Amino acid sequence: MAHVIKKGSITVPTQPKDYDLQATGLVFKSYDNQIALEFNVEQQNGTPADLPELAE
Repeated sequence: MAHVIKKGSITVPTQPKDYDLQATGLVFKSYDNQIALEFNVEQQNGTPADLPELAE
């Protein structure tokens, strides 16, 4: 039986209430009839964001 892996990226427009940030980089993954959602939170300059820093 062959395993099929599908990967695709979508852009979701979001705007946190108290921050001038835009979260991007949602990745949907499907593997063996199971679905996973992976969040890649980035700062506006494209660098990875540390979630505890965003909460301050």
